[in-house]
Amino acid sequence: MKHSLLIGVSLACVASAAQAQTIDRRVLGCIAHVVYGEARDEPVSGQIAVGQSIIFRAAAGLREHGGRDICDVAYKNTPRRWEYDGAKVRIRERLAWDKSLEVAEFVLTSRHTPDMPYMYFCSTQVRKACRWHDRATKFVRQIGNHRFYTDPRFPTLATFASYQQ
Repeated sequence: MKHSLLIGVSLACVASAAQAQTIDRRVLGCIAHVVYGEARDEPVSGQIAVGQSIIFRAAAGLREHGGRDICDVAYKNTPRRWEYDGAKVRIRERLAWDKSLEVAEFVLTSRHTPDMPYMYFCSTQVRKACRWHDRATKFVRQIGNHRFYTDPRFPTLATFASYQQ
């Protein structure tokens, strides 16, 4: 508990310091919903990676992921609506929701990016959830119970940097 509180305070400090730019509250909520629905019980680094994957997918602008709009990507406003969507999970844990908002703010304001863009993630706790990703995309790393992947069609992290500004 003490450790997660310290991380939460650190995230809040970094996000507040970087808040010279205005954050779109709608986009903040969209990312926070995905983090809450998909990774609220994961380490903070895993929650950040989940949030970054939404931004990376929006930066790639692939139609099958919702195009360039972060909220369309987060809520999977795509032709393939059958996919599980953690962004549509009802908020029942207030502390976890507050932490998800902090993580989303950090993701939106931080200049920290991983070595490879995380385009997709899946939970190792869901039986067979990672099979498609293992076949169709490139594994990057595992954080907690989530595996993260990149898409060979995605250009580079430079695309993400230009999208974030």
